[in-house]
Amino acid sequence: MRIATPPACEFFGKRDAASYCALSERTLDTARATGHLPFYRFSVRKVLFRRSDLDTWLAKMRIEVSP
Repeated sequence: MRIATPPACEFFGKRDAASYCALSERTLDTARATGHLPFYRFSVRKVLFRRSDLDTWLAKMRIEVSP
């Protein structure tokens, strides 16, 4: 019998988003507060980040070094 794997989460809480990006929660808070990182707020404590937004934000931070 084959067990189906659940689909990848589209949204992350702050802790999971920080782990996904390999950054601290504080770094995400700073990026969110300065308007560099989109987010969804459902209450004062509940903040979610979309995976595609995190990927786009991380791609913008990439610096290519020429040999």
